[in-house]
Amino acid sequence: MKKEVVKDVFQLTTEVIQNVVDMMESNFDSHAFILRLLRESPSVYGQLLIKHNNVTTAHAEISNFLRNLAKELGIKEKEHESESVDIFGIINPCALWERKK
Repeated sequence: MKKEVVKDVFQLTTEVIQNVVDMMESNFDSHAFILRLLRESPSVYGQLLIKHNNVTTAHAEISNFLRNLAKELGIKEKEHESESVDIFGIINPCALWERKK
């Protein structure tokens, strides 16, 4: 699949992202969200990897999507960051979210 085919993965899959948000605990971080997205919709995650050809920038796009559409998704970014295990088993800081629904 060429990068042009997946120009804006999230624009086409906002419903998938909302479903994943709805599955999350009332407080969650970006790492937990990414892991749930990977389990629930591996094709969306795979399209992001193809689009970016880089895990770090694909994960950054996921976090930015959550940040930019937080209100519509019913979440709020907390002031403090979280430190948790990423998909590689490494502890790293990431955004902390509160689900308002």
